[in-house]
Amino acid sequence: MNNYFDPNVFKGQPIYSNENIPSALNTNNINYNQSELFNINKGKKATIYINYNNKDEKDFNGIIEHTNNNYVIMSDPSCGKWYIIPKKYIIYIAFDEAINYINF
Repeated sequence: MNNYFDPNVFKGQPIYSNENIPSALNTNNINYNQSELFNINKGKKATIYINYNNKDEKDFNGIIEHTNNNYVIMSDPSCGKWYIIPKKYIIYIAFDEAINYINF
């Protein structure tokens, strides 16, 4: 067995060899990043929940207009406001309709 540790030193579970890497650790799996998920769901109505200063929470309702690696631009047609939301503060997003995604 081709383990990456000396079994005499580490008595716990073996570190996985190339043959038996669990799927969650397998680098061949293709995963979405936030920008891809936002991009394929542009134009959809959503609520973005953020947390900043580790205590203040706020939610933004509106339509996903644009995204990049650092922020999301959302418009709220009910009041005419536009928001630029830094992604580092996003906790989660709730969509009002089915989201688009790709099955791999």
